[in-house]
Amino acid sequence: MVKDGKVYCENKAYRGLFIFDLESGEEIWHGKEDESVRAPPALDCEYVFFPRGISEYFRLVCFSLETKEPLWITKGPGRPTSSPLIVDDKIIIATGSRYERLDEGPVNEDYVICFDKFTGKCLWKFKTGEKMNSLPAVCQNAVVASSADGTLFALTINNGDLLWKFETGQTVSTSMSPIVYKDRIYYGCRNLYCLSTDGDLLWKIDLDPYGDISLSGGILYVRSSEGIVSIDIESKDILWTYPVDRKIMTTIVSGAGLLFFGTSEGDVCCLSREGELLWRYRITDDYFYYYVKPVLSEGYLLLVSGLNKLYAFRLPAEYCYTEAEGLAEEGKYEEAGGFYVKALEYYEEVDNKEMVEKITQKISAMDFQAEDQCTEWLEYREQEGDFRVMAIAVIAILALAALLIARKRIFG
Repeated sequence: MVKDGKVYCENKAYRGLFIFDLESGEEIWHGKEDESVRAPPALDCEYVFFPRGISEYFRLVCFSLETKEPLWITKGPGRPTSSPLIVDDKIIIATGSRYERLDEGPVNEDYVICFDKFTGKCLWKFKTGEKMNSLPAVCQNAVVASSADGTLFALTINNGDLLWKFETGQTVSTSMSPIVYKDRIYYGCRNLYCLSTDGDLLWKIDLDPYGDISLSGGILYVRSSEGIVSIDIESKDILWTYPVDRKIMTTIVSGAGLLFFGTSEGDVCCLSREGELLWRYRITDDYFYYYVKPVLSEGYLLLVSGLNKLYAFRLPAEYCYTEAEGLAEEGKYEEAGGFYVKALEYYEEVDNKEMVEKITQKISAMDFQAEDQCTEWLEYREQEGDFRVMAIAVIAILALAALLIARKRIFG
C-alpha cells in the first residue's frame, strides 16, 4: 500500500507492520506483533487495517499512525491472505489460506466477513463452503467474492444477504479475484467469464487463466497456457500474445501505458500495451512467487520478493504523466493525483517549463476531485467525544446521587 510518499507493508518474517519512505527506501517505523501479519494492509486516512494470526481464528487490527497504537482489535474465523477491502464505513475481508499446514485441513476458511471500520464490531458474516483466499470487489450495492470451487457470490454490503451466485463448476487451488469495470464483472477460473451486475453470463472465452487477471483502459491481460494474452473487452478479440511460462510469473499489474510482472527467476519485466518487451531487469539470488501482485503507485513499481525484500523501480516522467491521464479519465482522481505530482517533480528537475505549466493546470483544474474520506473519521471522533462527555456527566450525576443518599441514611 502506497500513500503520500510512504509504503505500508507487512513483514511475515519479523511479524509486524513496516513503513518505508518511497523515495529512499529507508525504514520510517515498524511495529512488533505477537502474531504474524498475514496479508497486505489497507489504509484509510491515518488508520491502517491488517489481519494477523495463523490459527483457525485471525485478529483484525485497526492501527493508528498518529498514536502508533491499535485503535481496536477484533477477532474473526479463518486465515485471510488478501488485503481488507474498505467500503465506506465498512471493512470486508475473506478467509482462506493458500497453503494448508502439514496434516491439517482448512478450518473456518470459507467466510466473507464485514466489520464496522470505526469500532471493529462484526456486522455480518457469510459462510460459502469453500476457501475464500482472494480479494473481493465492490459492484454497486454488493460485494462480489470468489471461492476455490469456482463460484462467485454477490452479497449485499449492508447485511450480507446473498443476491446471486454464479457457479463455473471448475475447482481451483486458489480462488481468483473478480474485477468490476463499467457495470461488468470479469472473472478467470479455467475460463474467462464476463457477467452482468445481476450475475448473468454475457460471454465466456476458453483461455484457462492462471492467477488473477488485470484490466486497464478496456483491455484485459490474462496469464494463460500460451503466455500473456491481451483481450479487447468490447470485441472480445485477442489483440496479442506474449510467450512466457505462466507458472513462473507473478500477477500482472497494468497501467494506462505499460504492464509489469516478475518471475521466479528474479526478472522484473515491462511490456508495452502492444505486447512488446521494453525492458527486463534481473535480480540475482532472489525470486518472486506466482501469487505476488506488483504495486503501481505514485510513480513507482514495487514488488515483494520470495526472500522478503521490497524492490522499487522509479518510472520515467512521461510514463507518470500517461498513467495520470489514464487514471483521471477513469475517474480515479486520487490515484491520478499521485502520478501527476510525481511527473511534475521530474519535469521540474529538468526545467521543462511547458510540461510543468501543463501539469500544474491539470492538477489545479482537477483539484484531485477526490472525496475527503477523512471527514467521516472527524465526525466519528466528534460523536465519540460527545458520547464520552455525556457518559462522564451521567457517571458524575449518579455518583452525586449515591453520595446524597448515603449522607441521608447516615444523618437521617
